[in-house]
Amino acid sequence: MNKFSVIDCGTNTFNLIIFGVYPFKNIVYQEKSPVKIGSGLNSTGLITNEAAERAVSAMKRFYELSREFNSEKIIAIGTSAFRDALNAEELIKKIFSKTGIKIEVIDGDREAELIAKGILFGFDPPKIKTLILDIGGGSNECIILGEDHSILWKISYPLGMARILGQYPHSDPITTQEIKFYEEMFTEKMYELRLMTQLYKPALLLGASGAFDTIHEMIESDQFDPNKNFKVSQEAFEALYKKVVHSTYKERENMKGLIAMRRDMIVLSLILIRTVMKITGVTDIFCCKGSLKEGVVSEILNDIWQ
Repeated sequence: MNKFSVIDCGTNTFNLIIFGVYPFKNIVYQEKSPVKIGSGLNSTGLITNEAAERAVSAMKRFYELSREFNSEKIIAIGTSAFRDALNAEELIKKIFSKTGIKIEVIDGDREAELIAKGILFGFDPPKIKTLILDIGGGSNECIILGEDHSILWKISYPLGMARILGQYPHSDPITTQEIKFYEEMFTEKMYELRLMTQLYKPALLLGASGAFDTIHEMIESDQFDPNKNFKVSQEAFEALYKKVVHSTYKERENMKGLIAMRRDMIVLSLILIRTVMKITGVTDIFCCKGSLKEGVVSEILNDIWQ
C-alpha cells in the first residue's frame, strides 16, 4: 500500500489526513471541515438534517481528494456524536451509500488510546510523567503517560465544547460568575482526574491538536509552523487567557491566528485547560500536532512494517 487516508469524524470537525508510505513515510495532504454534527444534538438526541448534509458533503469531498491523491484505502473513525446520536446509524448508512466509506464508531477508551498513539507519532516528549488532553466537540480525553510513554491511565469525559455550550451557553462577553460556574463544573465532573494526578503526579501537559493548534498559532503569530510541536510557558498561556476569555465574539473576529470555526469555543476551551492545570498542578504545555488520526496512521504503519 503506497498511500492511505484516515478521516477523524468528530463532533465539531471532520479531519482528513492522506499518508504516503513509499518511498518515504510522509503526510501527503491534510484538510478539515467544520461539519458541527453535534449542533442541536443535546436538545433532541438527533443529528439534524442540516448537520447530516454537511457531513455527507465533507465525506464526498474527502473521498474525491483521496481518489485524486491515489489513496488505496480510506479509514473513517466516528467518535462522541456518533456514539450518542439516536440516528447515527442512519447517517453512517447514508455516507456509505454516497461514498462507499464505512465509518467505524469507537468507544471513549479506544479514542483515548488512539490519541495517545497520535501524540507520540513523530514526537518524543521528555522522559517524565505527562498528561495528555484532547478537547473535542462532544468529549474530552485525558491520558496519563509514564516516563517510558506507556499509558498508565485513560478516561473519556462527555464534556466536549459543543456539548457544554449547547447545555450551558454563556454571555458575550462571558461574566465572572459564568467562568466560576464552568470551573466548578469541570472540577466536579473530572474528579477521577484529580485522584489519578495525585497518584501519578504528571509534570507536563501535552495538548492534542484542535484548540491547542489555535493556542500555538495565536502565540507564535507570524512564526507559526503547523508542523511542529510548540512549548507554551505558564506566563504565555496566562497572557493569552486574559486576552481571549474576557473578549467579545466581535473582538475575536480580529484576533490573529484565531480561525472562524474556533471563535465560539475558544473561551470555554481556555477555561477548561486552565481548570485542568489547577487540578493537576501542571504549569507548562506542549501543543502537539498529533491526535486520533495520527494514532490510526501509526497503527497502520506498524501493521505494514511488522
